[in-house]
Amino acid sequence: MGGTPIRARKATAPFVVALCHPLHRDAGSRQLRIQLDQLRAEEEATRSKANAARLRLMRLTEAAENLRSRAAMSIQVGKETEARELLIQKKKLMQALKNSKNRIEVLDKLSSKINEAISLKETQLIGQVAIQPEDNISDSYGQIHFVSPKEDTVEVSKSKDPSILSEQKEAKQKQMNEKLEKLSEILKDVLSIRERL
Repeated sequence: MGGTPIRARKATAPFVVALCHPLHRDAGSRQLRIQLDQLRAEEEATRSKANAARLRLMRLTEAAENLRSRAAMSIQVGKETEARELLIQKKKLMQALKNSKNRIEVLDKLSSKINEAISLKETQLIGQVAIQPEDNISDSYGQIHFVSPKEDTVEVSKSKDPSILSEQKEAKQKQMNEKLEKLSEILKDVLSIRERL
């Protein structure tokens, strides 16, 4: 071990082999992917509901316009009672139309919030995947075998100073905590919006 050079066969090109700790697994990454799949499914369902609400809004708008036209024609021919009934129906339709507009706004806002959560989760997953190789190297005590065709030797060296690794992990953990806090706020907004549906 140590840093003493050992003779090795001449290689055609330099390469690096990191000794990874076998206990490290991507369980955290798998969990994040599951959460992402759930969020994407919910976003798709929310978008589908919003599109359905838009179609309903179009039908209600057409129906309200039709009732208005019929009421106007009834007034022209002196059928005031019929016109009054048509206008009452139109008023009910207008209330339903207003409710549909509100529902669309809420669903669009919910979809936007879910997309924010998806973006944060994707960033979190990318960060975790990027950190894992460093963790694996540090768990194997930073031992890296380097083969150079010029020197024809194999050397074992320390990857990084432990204090530097500790500072880097603390900084990454701080960033992760900030993202989790933001994600928590977004999910609270999602729950609040759901209550309005």
